[in-house]
Amino acid sequence: MYPSDARPGYGVFVANIEHELRKHGAVEVLFLSHEGGKIRRYFKFYSKIIITLLKRPSGTFYLHNVSHTGLPFVLLSPLLRHRVISHVHGGELLLEHVSSKLYRGALSLIVRKALRRSSVIVSPSAFLQDRLVDHGFQRGAIWISPSGGVEDQFFNSVMLPSRSYYFACGRAEAGKGMDEVVELARKLPHVNFVIATEGTGACTLSGVAKSVENLTVHVGCSRSRLADLYAGAKALIFPTKLNESLGLVALEAMAAGTPVIGPRLGAIPEYLLPGFNGYLVGENSWRGYLKAILQFEVLDDDKWQMLSENARKTALNYRSSTVMEKLAELVFDE
Repeated sequence: MYPSDARPGYGVFVANIEHELRKHGAVEVLFLSHEGGKIRRYFKFYSKIIITLLKRPSGTFYLHNVSHTGLPFVLLSPLLRHRVISHVHGGELLLEHVSSKLYRGALSLIVRKALRRSSVIVSPSAFLQDRLVDHGFQRGAIWISPSGGVEDQFFNSVMLPSRSYYFACGRAEAGKGMDEVVELARKLPHVNFVIATEGTGACTLSGVAKSVENLTVHVGCSRSRLADLYAGAKALIFPTKLNESLGLVALEAMAAGTPVIGPRLGAIPEYLLPGFNGYLVGENSWRGYLKAILQFEVLDDDKWQMLSENARKTALNYRSSTVMEKLAELVFDE
């Protein structure tokens, strides 16, 4: 996962981590291109990794998306003396998005073997650390670091005095719940909704929105545009069906002073505290979010302001400059 012009939000946390690490030392990036056929793209990607491994008999390799980057390290493991840091994400450990048993089994094998080869495993949250321990990994070998943290531009966004819509941000893919937001807009025609999205279903989602008068869909937003959209929202709706290993979208919204409505899934309850910086829904469907939105609609200004201020305070614990200072110490401390 690495952003491109066509998909600026795809794996943006990887690019952010790269950018911040460059402030502390030399970094070379090898990433899987979005261009060309799948077999050709992976062949070129793995070839680059293998050549780099063989040319450099030592050094640190920092793997993101281990299910896609780990295979060369598994195959060459007996020959390697490199220090490997693996940044694992919930999707590749839990594999909730993979329907094929054969494919799930192959990915699980690659991930487990690559993680066994790692000197350090980086987990975005305590939730995922616990799942790694459940899979037999030692807690002491797992370093918690929240995926690069939240960029300064979200803290620096200008909060609008009149917040006029509910905002959702996520890929238009299975499990992310963007269809729930469409249903909410239909059920609440007097309430305005905005979605920022990309991914395989983005064009379809944008087409559906044309028939829903109070729903606006933006496809492929820049990071600065996202900051503005967060800052203008009454609340972020985070309708994921997956056990998110962090949920950076929710923390970005909080940095802009926007309370969050989200599910009691994965790492989300680690930072989303009901009545403090948002609400956790009891029923993870449009019905649960509808109830929470109706609560927001009757909040007085003082209560909303309290939620907003607490959201920003929460996000400060995940600020990129603080997070990356600690991560850089890990990466460059050989």
